[in-house]
This record gives sequence, structure tokens and C-alpha cells, in this order.
Amino acid sequence: ASSSGNPAARLRSGEGQKLAFLRVLPAKDKSYLGEVVPVQIKVYFRDGIKANLNSLPQLHGDGYVLQQLGREPVQTREHVNNIPYSVLTWDSAFSGIKEGAHDISMEIDTTLLLPEQRRSTSPGQSMFNDPFFSSFFSSYREKNVKVASPSLGLTVLPLPEEGRPAGFSGAIGDFHLSVSASPVELAPGDPITLNMTVSGQGNFDRVQAPKLSTEKGWKTYTPSSEFLKDGGPGQGKKVFEQALVAKDPALKEIPAIEFNYFDPAAAVYKTLTSKPIALTVKGAVAKAVDSVVPKNEQAEKEQKTNAESVQEVEPPLGGLAPLQLNPEPMDQKLSPLFTRKWFQILLAVLLLAAIIAGIMKNRATRYANNPRLQRDQEMKHLLGLRMAEIDIALSAHDTKGFLATCRKTIQEQLGLVWNVEAAAITLADLKKRLPEDSVLLGVFSAADESAYGGQELSQQQMQEFSDHLKIELEALI
Repeated sequence: ASSSGNPAARLRSGEGQKLAFLRVLPAKDKSYLGEVVPVQIKVYFRDGIKANLNSLPQLHGDGYVLQQLGREPVQTREHVNNIPYSVLTWDSAFSGIKEGAHDISMEIDTTLLLPEQRRSTSPGQSMFNDPFFSSFFSSYREKNVKVASPSLGLTVLPLPEEGRPAGFSGAIGDFHLSVSASPVELAPGDPITLNMTVSGQGNFDRVQAPKLSTEKGWKTYTPSSEFLKDGGPGQGKKVFEQALVAKDPALKEIPAIEFNYFDPAAAVYKTLTSKPIALTVKGAVAKAVDSVVPKNEQAEKEQKTNAESVQEVEPPLGGLAPLQLNPEPMDQKLSPLFTRKWFQILLAVLLLAAIIAGIMKNRATRYANNPRLQRDQEMKHLLGLRMAEIDIALSAHDTKGFLATCRKTIQEQLGLVWNVEAAAITLADLKKRLPEDSVLLGVFSAADESAYGGQELSQQQMQEFSDHLKIELEALI
């Protein structure tokens, strides 16, 4: 039973007259844009009232989105003002998606089963009219009730511009970083698997892979990621695996790994930095060199080779010319090399190869000196990959994966156009730089709502999003 000193143990205005009431208990009433705020949702039913839930609690208000609720709430009993209640509790979290002050409320659709005792026609007619037996044989009437919470005033604060790191991806919370690598003893050119784990509490959907403090001398590949829930709302860890290859065999360590995030409790941006990881590169100094032959042996070899190359020619006997033993005439025609067919074909092939090589070199030079062309090629390549992933999610009717890939596609394409870090692009950036009726705004906003609230789309809606997204992004190239 709750103690009388606990605010949850006191009936608020109007609650005492109700058979059921709902409370929304957020951890704080002011939060930053995108911050995950734990919230407890409690529905109270008077003891003796049976209830059927026709829906999960629904959030009303356009400034926040609620994480998807579990279908099985925790059931307990509490005393409020010494009145017993059956209580259903959901532990969840919501996030602000729109800056400013907002009023929110929650509502749940229920069917209450209210007891009705049988009335006797005359006193003492039957022992079943006794209240003891009536408690067993009473009937119930149904009453549909929407149980709603009072309006709650909350404020969404903007993230500060001061001190924002260049690679900030929107991660907000309290995080820790651990890094390991394997193998650390390797030969030149061997790949290294970098394992990076970001753990703690926060908006893990915005947690991107930590980065090398410097990529000089390294070839890096796109990391994979997996989120593992651990504890309450917003708690867990995100594990990244990334392949690296040292382009410079003289490198002796993997540089420090950095991860940026915003700490809402301290209201400052923070950077977690790991220690460099020492490497042992076998044969890094030695290079492939032919074995050196000692000077004396080399001289001897040269003398031997020269001796073997000299052919001993015996002069003809008595200085006379050798007899011509073949009586056939020596008047065969000698044709010039360039008139022979095989030589002409070879010359034509070499000329064609030279022309093709010149064209390819010209194209490569033009590509290397044209950043816009390079950007367009990269945009086309990435768009093709992402649209294939979108089609897979569409076929599987995976709304969350579909919208997450759509958002990533928009970030990548606009990141290349705007020349900014793709992961750092937020809905607020799109609102500042795109027209209000842009399709990209609608898709990105739906993706944000899905990440926080588990929004579901129909197959037709997903297909329309996919078609419009492709047309809009292809127009940027």
C-alpha cells in the first residue's frame, strides 16, 4: 500500500468521485528536443470494479511522441486516501519533437463491469437474498468509459548551439564508451575488426558509430550495429563492428575513438575518448627485396655468363670459303614487315588500345577535377543501395525498418548536397532549409514518430512514400 506522504497516494481534484482515473507521471516537465524522458502511466480502478481494456493508453498532443507500450501492464493494488484500488502500470518514455510549451494528456478506452445485486420481491423469501450469497450470485452491467488524464503542461527546449561538436549526431543522454580490436598482431594489409560499445540511457536511435580521431593512413568500412535493451525505457547498449585496414604498414596503433553526445543533466556537450590501441605489425619494416649476391660471386657469375655466350667459330680450312652444297636458287622475295597482314592487325589493335586508354585517362582526369561529378556519382550509388533496402522492408511490411531506412536515405543525400555530416541532419534542419510542402519533410517526420512511438503504415502508404521519396531524391542529382 502506498504511504500517505507519497503524492501518488493522495486523491487529486475530481478523482474521488470517479470509478476509474488515469495519471501520467513524467520524470521531468522540461526536456530537450529528442531527449528520452521516462514516464509512468497508471490507471486506477475502484476495488470491486472489473474492467476490460479496449485499447492501450493513447497520447494526445502534437509536441511529443510516446514509445510503443507493452500489451501487458503491471497489475498491483494501492490505497489512495485509504481507498483500495486495482492499478495497471506501464513504464515507458516519450520525447519532445517540437520546441516550445505543450499541453498533453492520455486516454484509454475501457469497458467497466459494474456489479448489480439481485433484489428480492419479499423479505425473507429465500436464503439466497442474504448479502453473503448475493456477493456470489450478483450480475454485472457493462459501461463503456474513456478514462482520461488531466492536461499536463510540458516544455521542449532547443539544443544549444554553443559547444556543439562538428560530428554531433543528436545523441542525448548519459553514455559510456568501451572499445576493443582484434587482431592486434597482424601482417601488412590484414583487416582489423574494431568493436565499439555505447551503453547507458538515452535516445539510442540517434546514437551513431563512434569515429577515429584521425583516419590518416587508414581505410575504413561502413560499420554494422545492434541495439540490446538492458533495463528500463531508454536503457541498453548499442554495439558497433567496423573493419579497418592500415594503408601505411608503419602504423603502430589504432587512434583514439571519439563519441559525442549531449548531457541533459549538465546541459553541455561531452566527448568520450578511448585510449589508442597498440598494434604489432609483422614485417612492417622489411620489404620484398631480391637476395643480394656477394660481389665476388657476382663477378664470377658474370664471367661465366660471358664465357658461355661466346661461341667458338672455327675458321674455314685454308681460308677458303665453304662450298655451296645446296644447288637451289637463292632468289626468294624479301617483303617489308609493314606489308605483312599479321603486323597490320597487331598495329591496329595497339592503336585502338591507345585510343581507349587516352579516353579513359581523360575521363579519369575530368572526374578527379570535378567534385560535383564525384558527388553525383556517389549520390546515385547510395540512392540505389538504399532504395533496394527500402523495397525489402516494403515487401516484409516492416514499417519501422522502412521509415528508418527512408530517414537514413534522406540524411545521406542531403548531407552530400549540403556538404554536412549526414547523421547530424535533424528534422529541425529540414524545416529550416526545405519548403513546407516538401515530401522529404513528411517522410522524415513520420520516421521520427515511428522511432519514438511505433507508428504503423499501411502497405499503400509505404508504397506512396517510396515512390515520392525516389522522385524527390533523384531530382537532387
